[in-house]
Amino acid sequence: MLAVCLFVVCECLAFQFEDFVWGISEEQARGLLKQNRKKLTAAEAEGGIAYRDKLMGISCKIELLFTPESRVLYAVRATWDGVEAGPLARDFLSKRHHEPIQEEPGIDKYIWMDSGTEDIIALDYSAGKTDLWYSVGDEYEQGIRLEEGRQEQVDYF
Repeated sequence: MLAVCLFVVCECLAFQFEDFVWGISEEQARGLLKQNRKKLTAAEAEGGIAYRDKLMGISCKIELLFTPESRVLYAVRATWDGVEAGPLARDFLSKRHHEPIQEEPGIDKYIWMDSGTEDIIALDYSAGKTDLWYSVGDEYEQGIRLEEGRQEQVDYF
């Protein structure tokens, strides 16, 4: 089975976002969350579904975002209150991939791009919280390709 393997080091352990693949249906994603005993939050994500979990030992909200029409997965977002997770994620991703592009000097916003797939990882811990995004590239253009049936493994870590 293809798996979305988004691993984040946590005291020598790893975390995996269930068994998701880009292009999986919302119904399939809900089934995987239920199978893995993840409870959806009452206030679900705009355009998707959300649940709470721990990454890097810190509680966060995980959002699975789906294309508007065919409702297939095109992005995953993790959000932590506060900025303590930001430097941890940046260091790990920099070791795993390469040094990121920094959007503006002195501002904690970073982007990693996979030259082979157009997939993007974006990290922002500049505004009192930490947001970590994984997406299949340009949300609109890539979302359309997913709606046309592209399903690919997502393996960032």
